[in-house]
Amino acid sequence: MTAARANVVVIDDEMSMVNLLQKYLTKQGFLVRTYTRPEDALEAIERHPADVVLTDLRMPQVDGMEVLSRVRQIDPRIPVLVMTAFGSTESAVEAIKQGALDYITKPFNLDEVVLSLQRALELRQLRDEVEQLREEVGLRDTFSGILTRSRRMRDVLELVKRVAGAKSTVLIRGKSGTGKELIARALHEAGPRKKAPFLAINCSALPESLLESQVFGTCAAPLPAPRQ
Repeated sequence: MTAARANVVVIDDEMSMVNLLQKYLTKQGFLVRTYTRPEDALEAIERHPADVVLTDLRMPQVDGMEVLSRVRQIDPRIPVLVMTAFGSTESAVEAIKQGALDYITKPFNLDEVVLSLQRALELRQLRDEVEQLREEVGLRDTFSGILTRSRRMRDVLELVKRVAGAKSTVLIRGKSGTGKELIARALHEAGPRKKAPFLAINCSALPESLLESQVFGTCAAPLPAPRQ
């Protein structure tokens, strides 16, 4: 994730500070939203999530620790950086323990703020990629031979998970080449009969007599003739 696409929320009760950060970070390519009231910022993050939050630690009414807690409730993936005066670094360390990614000591060098934001964005991107890989590996382990990024196909696989344990017959419909047999195998592997063999039969290629023996076995007893 680059600065040109990153949405940064800046929270500080001092108007001069938010104006300074907005002007400089915007020049660096960030999309910046600034707030002097933490409550306004939190409401905005709920409606339009941020990529990273930069908040002052000491503010009246709602301080940076509360902002950190609320942001993590809204979306724990959003990295939070806290700004603090030199004399309150102990509070900043406590914020790190509570989940803040880093703290920046005032007065600060603006280039250092940019570097901290870039590191936060890189870490978030890495975490998102790891989570995506975990989801893909989980799908691959459950459904052998099926690996997809399609949202619709993921929905199909979730449906397979839900019905795999049912004892009912499942009808899979679709055009030729869409992977009906793969889904059938996935159902088999995810269900209670996964240790039993899976038999795929092309019914259209078998004559009626052979189809009966394939499906019901060669020892299947014939149906009794109807009474006259």
